[in-house]
Amino acid sequence: MNRTTILIICGFFAVSFLLMIPAYYYQKKLKNKESGFVENNKRRAVLRLYASKVKINGKSLKEYDCSIGKDMECLVALEPGSYQISGKYTLSDIAITGNQKYETPTPVSIDVKLERGEIYTLGISAESPCQVEGEEEMIAMVPLAVSGLFAKHKELYLACYRDIKVTKEEYNLKKIRN
Repeated sequence: MNRTTILIICGFFAVSFLLMIPAYYYQKKLKNKESGFVENNKRRAVLRLYASKVKINGKSLKEYDCSIGKDMECLVALEPGSYQISGKYTLSDIAITGNQKYETPTPVSIDVKLERGEIYTLGISAESPCQVEGEEEMIAMVPLAVSGLFAKHKELYLACYRDIKVTKEEYNLKKIRN
């Protein structure tokens, strides 16, 4: 390697590092905004939505208290109760055939019952609800069929999960017992 090649490589890494700094602070800002939104809505249910063109009980999303989460998802604070949520859901997945984007062509509806002080996640899941283990509890699920010759998944699930607040030790004990 000659000197010019080394300078080009060092310059590339220096520019990359300098570009990472604002991205880091922007991500930190979104995380703080999300935690503030959740903290301010402790008496309500907070729903993370990974969808577009969302309607809750037939009303536009603009009529509700909303914010943006750390993963650019929509956060909505709702009063406890039952809701019908419809939207166009998407999931991007990397496969042998390249980056595949799964999207519902028409809005899909799901009925959920939300409780006070809980955080819920609503989106498409590639795993069967009986396979999912972790810090979440499934509240509602709608199976979605996938068409396409090269589709990695033949069936996806629109699922709503409640985030369970457990310590790592409690989770490990639960796993050992099962």
